[in-house]
Order: sequence, then structure tokens, then C-alpha cells
Amino acid sequence: MNALLAGKDALVLGGGEAGAAIARGLAKLGASVSRLPAETPGAVDLVVIPVTDPGGLTPAPLAEMDEAEWIRRCEAPLGAVRVAMREAHALLNDRGGQVILLVPTISMIGAADFAAYSAVGEGARSLAKAAARGWGSQNITVNCLALTQEQLAPGIQGQVTETRVPAALKTPDLENDVASFIATLAVGPAIVTGTTMMLDGGNFMSV
Repeated sequence: MNALLAGKDALVLGGGEAGAAIARGLAKLGASVSRLPAETPGAVDLVVIPVTDPGGLTPAPLAEMDEAEWIRRCEAPLGAVRVAMREAHALLNDRGGQVILLVPTISMIGAADFAAYSAVGEGARSLAKAAARGWGSQNITVNCLALTQEQLAPGIQGQVTETRVPAALKTPDLENDVASFIATLAVGPAIVTGTTMMLDGGNFMSV
């Protein structure tokens, strides 16, 4: 076992299958991992928040969406991200650490009939930047890792796009590749905050 995260305590807030994969990966790297709502964490060094709502991957034309549907598809999931970030801050406030949000790449490139899902991701990125600015004085960094929908919600059919990952490279998997990248942020110097990093193997090359 690679013990890169030995002595580190990590919390993964929800995220379904994606959250479970990240939790397994961090544990393989030596971290003590808790998951909410299943477990109550103690002291925490790292909080991972997958911004996933598989229900949002059902196409819904914006022009046909009423107020109730918009609230269900956008405002409620984004509110859950805000609550998760507030929980992360409460856990890290006294000791510092990292908050990592996993956001969908389509929030930056757009996708027909997925306005609400895209808005949740972009809203989460805005929350992350505001939190990074405000929490930096407490030694808390906040960053986003952008992933494709296939990475965030495996097996869910939504806005399926042809992969454009360059030859000889691959789409990073959550348990091994993405978790390892998170680990490097967790043990490295706190010099990156408020940014979005594309972890989709080069499928989209813009932020």
C-alpha cells in the first residue's frame, strides 16, 4: 500500500458511486476515511465533495422547465453543496486543510437541455472561489477538479459525448488516478486555491 496519506483523516461527503470510489482510493493511499451520512467524522484534514446529481442528467429543455422543476434540478442540489461546504469549514476551521469539489466539465462548456445540471456545477465553482478567498486566512484551501459526467456518474446516460482524450492517454479513473491527484494536493504545500483543474485526461482543454 502506498502510504502517501498515512496519518491523514479524510471525509467524503456523499457522491454515490463516485464518492465511494474516491473513498476507496484515499484509503488505499493510507488515509483514514469517513463518509457522510454513514459515519460521523472526528478530526479531518481533507474534505471531498462530489457535486453529483444523477437525476439532473435527464434531458430537460430550459424553455419548458417550470419554476418547481428548476428548484428541484438546480437550486436544491446547489443548496446541498453550500451545506456540505459549511460542514467542511466547521471541521477544518481549527486546523486548516483542503476542500476538494468534484464538478462536471459540462458546467464550463455547456450542453443542450442540461442547463440546470450545468448551473449546479458552475454555481459550485463560484462557491469554491468565494470560500477560497474567505477561508485562506484559516489555512484552508478550496479547489475544484473537473470531471466528465461518465466519471462522476458511471453508468448514467445523459449528455454523452465522444471522447477526445489524446492518443496514448486515458480518462482518469476515480479510485486510482483522481484519488492519487487529490492526495498530492493534500500533502503538498498550500499554494493553490480557488482554481479548477481539468482531470478528464485532456478530453476538454479549457476552464
